[in-house]
Amino acid sequence: MRLRRSTWMIALGAATVATLTGLWLVTNSLRTLEAEQAASRVEVARAEVIRLALWRMDAWMTPRLARESARPVAEYAAFFAPSDAVNRLLQAVPQGEVLAPSPLLLSAPEWIPIHFEWRSDGTLTSPQIPEGNLRDLAEGQYFDDGVPTQRAEQLTRLAGLLANSKQSLDACVSQAEISNATIASAWSAPLPAQTKAPPRAFDDYATRAQTSNEAQQPSDQAPAKGRGKRQQSAVIADEKAKSAVEVSGVTTPSQDGAGEDTIGPLVGAWLSVNPPELAFLRRVRERGETRVQGFLVDWTLLSASLLSQIADLAEHARLAPVTAGVEQFAPSRLASLPAELQGEFPIVLSAESTASSTTAILFAWIAALLALSAAALAAWTGVSFGDRQARFASSVTHELRTPLTTFQLYAEMLRDGMVTDEARRKECLETLCRESVRLSSLVENVLSISRIERGAVVTTRASSLDLNDLRAVVQKLIAERTEGAECELRMEITQPVVALDVSGFSQILANLLENAAKYGHLAETPASITLHFFAQNDTLVVRVSDCGPGIPDSHASSIWRPFDRAGREGGTQSGLGLGLSVSRALADSMGASLRLLSSSRGGGATFELRVPHALQR
Repeated sequence: MRLRRSTWMIALGAATVATLTGLWLVTNSLRTLEAEQAASRVEVARAEVIRLALWRMDAWMTPRLARESARPVAEYAAFFAPSDAVNRLLQAVPQGEVLAPSPLLLSAPEWIPIHFEWRSDGTLTSPQIPEGNLRDLAEGQYFDDGVPTQRAEQLTRLAGLLANSKQSLDACVSQAEISNATIASAWSAPLPAQTKAPPRAFDDYATRAQTSNEAQQPSDQAPAKGRGKRQQSAVIADEKAKSAVEVSGVTTPSQDGAGEDTIGPLVGAWLSVNPPELAFLRRVRERGETRVQGFLVDWTLLSASLLSQIADLAEHARLAPVTAGVEQFAPSRLASLPAELQGEFPIVLSAESTASSTTAILFAWIAALLALSAAALAAWTGVSFGDRQARFASSVTHELRTPLTTFQLYAEMLRDGMVTDEARRKECLETLCRESVRLSSLVENVLSISRIERGAVVTTRASSLDLNDLRAVVQKLIAERTEGAECELRMEITQPVVALDVSGFSQILANLLENAAKYGHLAETPASITLHFFAQNDTLVVRVSDCGPGIPDSHASSIWRPFDRAGREGGTQSGLGLGLSVSRALADSMGASLRLLSSSRGGGATFELRVPHALQR
């Protein structure tokens, strides 16, 4: 043991020297790194704010674009012939016999002033401005004062933008698809193989923000990993958009056999940068004809709606157009729009992150000194606890060996038919039962002390017992735990019902009775035990007294500690020193109290258990 303590002291001294040396080196280097760390924290905080802002705006914009991307081709006509139409008799009506108004004719999102379709022959139409007889039909049934004039003005303005553009609308779509394909590759996500349509780059990029508002999180809960989370959400949104397109029947085999009808991705293209004029376009191939469908965006209204999502994050923020041809990923670029977030992002670091290194160093030194002191105390306590554990291991081995040996001996005798006399056979069985109770008590105490030492919560459950049931429980414990001892049971309880946690109460009483039977004798005389039950108001009081040698005053407080046997470790009586510590822990869990009431040398010991609110009137 002396060698073990010396080893611990040498190890503790080496750890102390190493710790103090390391702290000294850290103190010298920390001041040099302080400025760099502060700059790095500011940069990281700014990047986090930008990611949060982009996430909020993309989460607002993506579901709206997904709905527009999933819009069927036929809705870009003011009136279209629905397929699979039937009459009142549920008879199929030939396609073309029935016309239905397009949803775009009746309403459209306020940030979209006009939807349009551009044909290869240069014709520009809008589903919101019917022509010919269909215009008369719309003015008679859907518009009281004729087609709203602002729609015609928007279509005229769009035609002017296309006329002034340096490239055709079809070229704008191609350039936007190529640009967005390059942006999509910067997300490090593989593009899906395309077999039916032109490169669907924007399908993989425009939906890289949050999927939709049906599962939208609160605005202050941004993904922790920035680009990776936005990419993961984009894949989900992309699948939703593709599913909607497939369900609407927009990709179907061509009736003339010239190929399959296809719908390209919805891509954003700037028709004009100054002033900014943004349109979303898609290339459609139907019955061998290629058209461009899309809608013009009210950039002033849309940008204001997007910036309102981040009003608490940025000061004087604005969205700047990003023209086609950008070939590298911009950290501040939106995933859903060809636009870049610009502005001032105020960064407020916490007091902890901006604290002076002097405070950190002082705290580290104090913590190190406290840790070393705690380590020294733990080492000393560990050595002492090791001694106790060694005694415990020796005792528990002996305590387990005795009943197991008895079990083996008597079981073999009964198995081999060596006991033929019925009385002797019954005696063997009673011995086995008694040893099983002893072994069960030992195991229960060991398990209980294990739960107590690791801090597990001991749950209790009170049950109502009448006086006869309580007397039966007590008499059973007396018969099992006080063999060879004289036990006097006095019950001075008048209330007919008692509320107790029977399991915990039985274990406490069993430990007290077992100790009294084990130590409560003088010389060669059998142990004499008095078990007294009485009431004080609604409190049940139980006192267990013996006539043994008592407990020395020097051990009056230590008997409640595990493995402590009041100086009897080398005596002839078996035991682990766990009964009283387990009993007190169980009493505390029941809301009861267990104490050593009196102990005098040669006059025995008296333990008192008080269980409040156990007596019901």
